[in-house]
Amino acid sequence: MSIKKVFLGFAVVALVFGMSVVPAKADQISDLQAMIAQLTAQISALSGGTTPTGGGYTFTTNLAVGSKGAAVTALQEILISGGYLNIAAPTGYFGNLTKAAVMKWQTANDLTADGKIGPISRGVLNAMPGAGTTYVPPLDTSGPCSAGQTYNSMTGALCSAGTTLPAGCTSTAGFSPTTGLSCAGTVTTVTYPAGCTSATGFSPTTGMSCATVTPGPTTGATEGSMTTKLASTPVPNADIRTTNDVSVYGIEVTAIGSDMTVDRVDLQVSVTPTGGSASNPGSFINKIAFYNGSTLLKEMAVSSSDFTKDSSDRYHAIISGLGFQVLKGTKKDLTVKFSVNSLNTTDANRAVVVSGYAGNSNNIRATDGVGLQSYTDMSGTANQRSHTFKPAGSSTLAVTIDSAGTPKSNNVRMPSSGLSKTKVLAFSAKATDGDAKITKMYAQINATNTDGLPDTLYLTDEAGAVLGTSDASSVANGSQSGFTGLDIPIAKDTSKKFFILADFPIAAAGDAASTTLVANSVQWEKPDGSTASTTPSGALTSNDQYFWGAVPRYSLYGTPTVTKSIDSGSTLSTTTLNFELKVKVEADGGSLVKPVYTSQLVRDFTIGFASTSQTTFTAGNNLILALPGSATSSLTMTAIDPTNTTVGDGGSYIMTFVGTMVNRDASVGAPTPGGLIPLNGRPAPYFMVLATASSTVGGGAVTGQTWGLEGIQTPSGTLD
Repeated sequence: MSIKKVFLGFAVVALVFGMSVVPAKADQISDLQAMIAQLTAQISALSGGTTPTGGGYTFTTNLAVGSKGAAVTALQEILISGGYLNIAAPTGYFGNLTKAAVMKWQTANDLTADGKIGPISRGVLNAMPGAGTTYVPPLDTSGPCSAGQTYNSMTGALCSAGTTLPAGCTSTAGFSPTTGLSCAGTVTTVTYPAGCTSATGFSPTTGMSCATVTPGPTTGATEGSMTTKLASTPVPNADIRTTNDVSVYGIEVTAIGSDMTVDRVDLQVSVTPTGGSASNPGSFINKIAFYNGSTLLKEMAVSSSDFTKDSSDRYHAIISGLGFQVLKGTKKDLTVKFSVNSLNTTDANRAVVVSGYAGNSNNIRATDGVGLQSYTDMSGTANQRSHTFKPAGSSTLAVTIDSAGTPKSNNVRMPSSGLSKTKVLAFSAKATDGDAKITKMYAQINATNTDGLPDTLYLTDEAGAVLGTSDASSVANGSQSGFTGLDIPIAKDTSKKFFILADFPIAAAGDAASTTLVANSVQWEKPDGSTASTTPSGALTSNDQYFWGAVPRYSLYGTPTVTKSIDSGSTLSTTTLNFELKVKVEADGGSLVKPVYTSQLVRDFTIGFASTSQTTFTAGNNLILALPGSATSSLTMTAIDPTNTTVGDGGSYIMTFVGTMVNRDASVGAPTPGGLIPLNGRPAPYFMVLATASSTVGGGAVTGQTWGLEGIQTPSGTLD
């Protein structure tokens, strides 16, 4: 008999004897199990067997629903220890609970989640350094590794060959005499568990098998850890009336010593209807999504089967594969969002509380640069966020014009290629009573001629992001073009600004165009899902824009003045106002012909005296024309600079106008032709204003321009 067999027999006798004479008290069970596991490992080694893997068991057969026996028991032990299977102890029977747990384990290990243990899953289990641990499978170039295949369908190992052999191996064949691992695997170094100096036996520090090894550091990588705490956002919200992607929980992660990648979160969630008891969260929550800022990391549709209830009646769900990377020495927020089922007005409110799972203090898992895992605890009341979801209810949306943001009427130069994304209208939308979501919008387009109609309309937000486009090329003049399929949320008691932009073709030169949001042209969705289109209540129309190949641009130049003098030395009391106004006209797109103002019949401008009470400077509306040589008022263009017949593109003329307005005592009565103006019946005070202008630029004439002249006027003076 060999020494190995003698020792083996002795070990078995010792084991049996120990079990027969030592009472199996409750507080000794764990010690006995540890002794049995150690003796089993020694027996296996002495009898020539391979080092047990996958938590002490080598899987050799496929497993599925209905399977029974030791292999199922070993599998369940791994699933329980990894937090995938929530049962008190292994049953040895592969049922639906085990299938669901296998699917979660497969997802965490980047395997096809079919709920079956086939060749690939067996290879993964047998190569695992410890129960329930995410691992890097060994590499294998033998067997059926067809092109593009990731895993060997017979062994479950990775098909790509490595470049560095595991410790103790001289080739890819067999197992390492040092670590007991397959030589087909490739790692740069091997790190033994704490307290171990080799892969033999158990750690005196942790009690874990020393055969549990993890890949060591690659070039430049370091070990690290993380800290977590409750993020400042989102804050508790007791009045949630939306259902999609509602921010409910935030985890602030700080990476220490290494870049850290958070790959798994075990969330504890409670959902309690008002006046009722806690229910399975999956009956209310239908999707869980993880974000870093606006970047979606992972989303998962959930139902009641995705939440596990423990013996303390706590529900929790494990979400893995997040891939949330935090660089060394930095901190980032991981935000959890829920999508929930709608509540109608007869439903009870839902109180939702979120935290890390209290039944597992290692509820946040991350991996450092060398593949080692770290865990933190986010359970407890200090790490909770509480919210209340309520029936959606109703809302009102008010759409109003933004006068400050809407371009004023002016000349617009038309390039040879046409105009792209020219701003034509600005407006605001405000939601009250509840949240609103804009879904459709119709804009009416108007032009002096069909050629002036735009090709395309754009709806943008205040930052310039395009929210929708509308093809206006086939829309008739005065008809509406629609923005459909919009999804623009506006939170309760908040407003957003929007712009309508337009593309105009080169054919629009010589035309004027505007855009209108007519009454009821904006449709929105209320929180309860119903729609409305009662906004705006009246038409919102932009100012006309005038398109030319070359344009004149008018502006006030210098500081205009007004002075007053009173002559009371004669039989008539006379008041005179003297005005001076300087106007600049600049050429854009071509040469500009010198403006003229010599008589009522030979002039390019209309200059008038207007009262401060009027808003439109036109003849017949409190506008008194300032005409050369009039006894009641007069006007001269005293200077023009330069005196050249024309100036080129970008050149300009400065014109100086001097006007006089005279008034006499009202007792004299109505004026005779060419006489003075009676004071009675005329509003005061008065100012002098540029009312119309005509120009020839780039060979084209712009006549009777009344737009783009705002603010070109003098201060006012009083006739008394």
